[in-house]
Amino acid sequence: MIRHIFPMLIRKRTFCVKAQGNSMLPLFHPGDVVYVKKIHLSKIKKDDIIFVYKDKKPMIHRVIYIAYHSNKKIRYFITKGDNNPHSDGKVYPRNIYGVVYQIKQKNQIFKMDELYLIQSSLYFNEILKIKKAFEKNKIDFLFLKGLPLHFYYEKKYPGRLFADCDILARIKDEFKIKKIFQNCKYTAEITEYSKTHKKLKDKLTEITLFKIIHGFPVTFDIHFEPVFLMNQIGKINALYPDYLMEKMTELFLKEKCVINYRENTYPILSPVNLITYLSLHFFHHNFRQIYRLSLLNYVLKSIPNTKKSDFYNNLAQTIHTFKIEGFVYPSFILLKKYTNSGIPDNFIKEIKPDESKVKYIKKNILNINVFNTESRITAGINRFKNIFFLSPNSLLKKFLILFNIQVTYSLYWTAKMKIKNMTIGRLRRLNQTKESVGHSIG
Repeated sequence: MIRHIFPMLIRKRTFCVKAQGNSMLPLFHPGDVVYVKKIHLSKIKKDDIIFVYKDKKPMIHRVIYIAYHSNKKIRYFITKGDNNPHSDGKVYPRNIYGVVYQIKQKNQIFKMDELYLIQSSLYFNEILKIKKAFEKNKIDFLFLKGLPLHFYYEKKYPGRLFADCDILARIKDEFKIKKIFQNCKYTAEITEYSKTHKKLKDKLTEITLFKIIHGFPVTFDIHFEPVFLMNQIGKINALYPDYLMEKMTELFLKEKCVINYRENTYPILSPVNLITYLSLHFFHHNFRQIYRLSLLNYVLKSIPNTKKSDFYNNLAQTIHTFKIEGFVYPSFILLKKYTNSGIPDNFIKEIKPDESKVKYIKKNILNINVFNTESRITAGINRFKNIFFLSPNSLLKKFLILFNIQVTYSLYWTAKMKIKNMTIGRLRRLNQTKESVGHSIG
């Protein structure tokens, strides 16, 4: 429909269209009225939602990256639907016809900034409530990421719906934590692939809790260690020593710092540990979704120039201590590629892993599309490969992982699901072919 009236729409300074499809869920629902206005390209910023007409197809998607010429003029944008697994590729200035400034949902009109403010305020109230409950119950914890860190480092309200809040706590407080969330009407999310995965897992690494508030999802991920390996598997000493994971957890909690926001204090990671965690977090997600580099960039930029040398020395030492060079090296290479974080070359050189890992990284990681996501099964396969080939352990010890019953079952389950999905895909294509032939004959 939009395609047919598009020539008429672009002649107007402002226009409105009805949202179609699910690409911008949960922000836009089919039938919502989206209001668009024309603005100068230089005023479009990351996280803005823009009206794009590309390849004879209209789209209303979010800006997730902006590439510039050396003279600081815009080369192109990368846009993506919030609910889409893949980006739209390069969107050039000639493809852009306006920015979304308000929407109409259920006969109510919201400015985009107002909508984000409402959602983040609701979320932050929940964070404050949970924080106070943790403190009342004398739970040792800190915020790994989430709104408190966003407000502290980025000093503004989010320009998008905020997805989740990650908290690090001790496993001994699991019962008290679950009780707190239960009292606050949260539901525990089932994150295991199957009941067998849950039964075989020999260590609880995290729990996820959620509820819906005024139509917005609110999620908390409670980590009992800085989760960056396999969520579906417990101990995998053959790939990464469990004692180092425990040591990292203790260090993070011991060296936490406290920030102030709106007359309340929030425990967070120290800057060195925060960068360590965020680079591991990017590794955990197979270096996908460029927004995960945003906080990394803000934290690094917050370090005063007079302290940067010591900061990077301490960061390199932390990386060496936990033997995570192979895991985090690609994060810093990609951060340097896509942001102006100013990471010094000598730091990159200092944390560079051995040559075999560098070869693997160059071949399998540095050329991936950081703007896209992966299916859950594909992400799991790639995560296991990355952990295996970038593990600090010897090759002989790494092969012992194949005798881990959790891993053995996961490999079997993954193969079974891949075959199942391939079969379903073939049957669908076969049915589509039959229907097409039937229509042709008819």
